[in-house]
Amino acid sequence: SKATVSVLNWWPLHTMRAACFVACVAAAAAHDYRKQLHEGGGHLPHPPRSLDDARRFHRHGKVNAIRRARAEGHELNTFQVPGAVAARREELAAAAPGPRVSPVDFGADPTGATDSTDALQKALNAVLAHCNTSAMLGPKIHDCRGATLDLSGGAYSIHTGLVIPPFHGNLAVTSGTLVAGPGFNSTGDAGFLLTVGSAACVPPDNQKVCNEDVSVLDVLFDAAHRGGCLRIFKTMGTVVFDSYFSRFSTHGIWETGGHELMVQEAWVTAYYWKEPAPSACGVAGRQEVGIQIDGNDNYLVNVIGFANICTGVQINGAANVLTGVHTWVGNVGIRMGTAASSAGASQNRMVNCYLDYSTFDVYNPQNLVMSQTFWLVAKLRLFGQRAKGFYARDNIWKESAPHLQNYNGTVDTTQKVEFTSTNTDVAFDTAAKAALTGPSDKPFVFDFASQLVFPWIRHVQYSVAGGADTQAFSSFVEVVGRTATVHVLGDAKVQELTVHVAVEN
Repeated sequence: SKATVSVLNWWPLHTMRAACFVACVAAAAAHDYRKQLHEGGGHLPHPPRSLDDARRFHRHGKVNAIRRARAEGHELNTFQVPGAVAARREELAAAAPGPRVSPVDFGADPTGATDSTDALQKALNAVLAHCNTSAMLGPKIHDCRGATLDLSGGAYSIHTGLVIPPFHGNLAVTSGTLVAGPGFNSTGDAGFLLTVGSAACVPPDNQKVCNEDVSVLDVLFDAAHRGGCLRIFKTMGTVVFDSYFSRFSTHGIWETGGHELMVQEAWVTAYYWKEPAPSACGVAGRQEVGIQIDGNDNYLVNVIGFANICTGVQINGAANVLTGVHTWVGNVGIRMGTAASSAGASQNRMVNCYLDYSTFDVYNPQNLVMSQTFWLVAKLRLFGQRAKGFYARDNIWKESAPHLQNYNGTVDTTQKVEFTSTNTDVAFDTAAKAALTGPSDKPFVFDFASQLVFPWIRHVQYSVAGGADTQAFSSFVEVVGRTATVHVLGDAKVQELTVHVAVEN
């Protein structure tokens, strides 16, 4: 076969006769192999349709060729490979793709009927054993060369969470289900079905990470209300894709430290819509979070938090991006920052999201952008003492409003707070204008509370228009306390006067 001949390309000329014999025998052996497979009901594509098929085909042909060559008296063990070629082969072998390890090979029960903790840990250890201790990604982070814990469509019950230890990278967990079984250890950081890294790890450099390029792909996590699903510490380049996080009592995903985590195409729920929650949020200690990000520069893309979660997404960090995040959780959909810290509302961007019967809670925003987001029976709630740069643009509010009349903080005069919105119901904005016509013997009263986002007015412009008797009319304007009300008053009576007022928060 061509594959067999390629292995022999570098053999010396004086061995070519034996080499040709081996190649011919390999081709014959491969033909016999295909014939045996078909006769036995098996199937080998011709040509091979995958790398695994090609390797199996080549290995079988080579073994049979060498066996038959030796039976004919050819001394293959005398063949010598040039030193440079041997060294290159060793280099390529060291860089070979990592294996796909199945827990079933270690005795795991893919039906979930019995506990598979020990078997899964052994399978994970086999993945980690493939990591190259001399090849590094970042400092001290061993390259596992794509080694994969392949759950192969099974559902595995475990009583202790799996842990990918610090200083390992370029590996994956994929294609199956992890279930928190009876007696699951839900204590502290151990109370997650899968943990990447460790809180105790000390990063070796200013990147502040201990793991790199760990992927979780096509995995369903069922915490069975016994703990959390996925815990991530101090990583860079972790990717969570096409995965489902359900029935957690603490967190669906909780990331602390590190940066550049990407969560894409994910679903999270604590209680399904047909599964009643034991109590209201905040009662009896219930406060589960779908996804919590305690760090900077992370991405949530096409994520859905649904049914019943106390908080869909919690952001405690800066420069994070939320795109296509849809929360219909009946409680807090997205929260940025907390009462104790404003870190989560700084320099974040929320674009093309969907607040669906949920709230968006923001604490002390700083240079926060919220755009092209749809609000359905949802509320924007602003907390804290200062808003310093908050840009809400091109949003659609349906049976909702960014009405912050209960906000008691201030807006920093050096950073603009701007709301420009598209609304099918009532338009709220940080700017408004109106006109009134009538006699000037009473003040002209303009109440912008139903139009302005914030309950105050910082800038006022007005003009007065009327007949000839207007020339003798002097006027002045006053803003009534910390309200959205403006009075325009004059010192002369004019029968018909039109007053135009424009205001900004």
